[in-house]
Amino acid sequence: ILEAAHPLPDEKSLVAGQRLVEFIQQTPLDSHLLFLISGGASALVEYPVEGVGLAELKRLNAWLLGSGYDIQQMNQIRKSVSRIKGGRLAQFLGKRHARCLMISDVPGDRLSSIGSGLLVPNDPSQPLPDDLPPWVAAHLASSVAPALSDAPVWRQVQTELVATLSRAIQAVTEAAQRQQLNVHCHNEFLSGEAGKVGVKIGEMLLSAPPGLHVWGGETTALLPENPGRGGRNQHFALALASEISGTQGLSVLCAGTDGTDGPTDDAGGFVDGGTLERGAACGLSWQDALAQFDSGRFLESAGDLVTTGPTGTNVMDLVLAFKDGPNP
Repeated sequence: ILEAAHPLPDEKSLVAGQRLVEFIQQTPLDSHLLFLISGGASALVEYPVEGVGLAELKRLNAWLLGSGYDIQQMNQIRKSVSRIKGGRLAQFLGKRHARCLMISDVPGDRLSSIGSGLLVPNDPSQPLPDDLPPWVAAHLASSVAPALSDAPVWRQVQTELVATLSRAIQAVTEAAQRQQLNVHCHNEFLSGEAGKVGVKIGEMLLSAPPGLHVWGGETTALLPENPGRGGRNQHFALALASEISGTQGLSVLCAGTDGTDGPTDDAGGFVDGGTLERGAACGLSWQDALAQFDSGRFLESAGDLVTTGPTGTNVMDLVLAFKDGPNP
């Protein structure tokens, strides 16, 4: 077992990538290999192209996390500087067969985006973003990832999804129904800038019927140069709290299913109509907290920060809103 860092790769991530390739190459050619891949693999294991070192990887990934790009766009960029992402790990299999069990942390459960597609061919319909900063574009132009061979390596790789966001939503729904709650599952996949989406959901909840409202998704955050403490779910929660302030009988949980929200040890926020008042009583401004991306500090002061520790899985984010009132 090798441990490495997340969400930013570290030296152990590079060791893990090299050891992974060495392990595959050292197994007999008639071997059947089992791979377990989930969200976080993009940072935990890496074998960069020549000319790209740890410092460059850290800078690139730190920028990506605050770029506002969605996970598919971020992973396309990560693939461009890797010898194993974008399906390139499969080329080390030779004649070996592989079974890959995957936990999806990407919209649409696109296999080529989970863990940056270690054993799945890259999707040519996903080009690199065309609004890259000059230093990133220049970096990618000078880093040439090895081309995929035309050998039929994919015939030896069997993939299967074992956990997804839709299954998590189904589990939440069934648990709530066992408690005789009226459940409203919203098909909309939550995406876009976390603050704006939080405000939108808050406005919708003010006129929504009673019961448990369930959403899933993964929003993004475009961070300032020196952000405060927090992550997309904490930012989402505080923005939502600004819309439902003063409302009775309405509580909302916004959390990452892996128990980690952004570069923090917290999962998200659990807000209600009194969140802003409790934070203000501690001398904090919710407007400043949102502007400085310091939602975590505000939520902690309000008693509304959610900290679960690692959950052992990652199927993106859940938003659960309970609105009190008689069932229809």
